[in-house]
Amino acid sequence: MDRWTRLGIEAYRTGNREQAQRFFNYALMENPNDIRTWLWLVEVSENDTEKQRSLTRVLALDPNHVLARRALEEVDARLSGKNPRHSGPFETGAGPGSEVTRQSSAIEIRSTPPFIENLAQQARTVSPSAQANEAQPAANRMRPWIVIAVILAGLLVVFLLTAWVLHLL
Repeated sequence: MDRWTRLGIEAYRTGNREQAQRFFNYALMENPNDIRTWLWLVEVSENDTEKQRSLTRVLALDPNHVLARRALEEVDARLSGKNPRHSGPFETGAGPGSEVTRQSSAIEIRSTPPFIENLAQQARTVSPSAQANEAQPAANRMRPWIVIAVILAGLLVVFLLTAWVLHLL
């Protein structure tokens, strides 16, 4: 993550959205194709028209970005006067500075804007594929043991072959 984006996230976390927006714009001057910075710019945008512009840019860079497409649909719905499917994907439920945690005088930085995290959470709770994945936790717990068993079996074979070769000498 470049320094301007990092500074923008820090400014956002401390509640200074205007400064955060300035830092994100600096970051985009250096790297106009940074999707993460465009998404953070959506988070600090003052109105839906600015959000629409940034989300359109994200989709131009990555047409398969599902969460950006969903957010753009909601912004478009608000701009056209229709009720969006979900309530406020850009509202985190708390003030911008509420998630600031200090550890040895440094601010913890998460690289995903809150509105994207909210949309992802909504997708997980609504998505049938997410429910299908939750129905198979036992199979997922067995995978590491299978890998360990295969590795141990391989080591045993190598040990036995080495012992056999040494016995022949």
